[in-house]
Amino acid sequence: MASVVGTVVIEGQPFTTGKVMFFPIAPEGETEAGRPAYGRLDKEGKFTMSTHSKNDGVLVGNHRVMIFHSKDSSPYNFSRFPIPDGNRSVVEGENIFNFDITTEQIKSYKK
Repeated sequence: MASVVGTVVIEGQPFTTGKVMFFPIAPEGETEAGRPAYGRLDKEGKFTMSTHSKNDGVLVGNHRVMIFHSKDSSPYNFSRFPIPDGNRSVVEGENIFNFDITTEQIKSYKK
């Protein structure tokens, strides 16, 4: 397990109404990828990832990363959104991932 923290901003504003999820990608030749991790966004758009218990981190390896939206009252019209620039690799130690998303990226994903 490795520590993973970060922030999510949309158009420069903290995104506060959802969570970030890291989905492990199984290594080539294997069928089991491992348990996904999640981190709830706080009022500043910050998250700390948890897999088995609070803030215990993420499995080391490659992950698909998605942002999930949890409120209908937001101007951002999506329920889930993959980060626009690909997967992330989690390494031993501390990992910091800051996601700066534009509304244009959100609109292009929905097409």
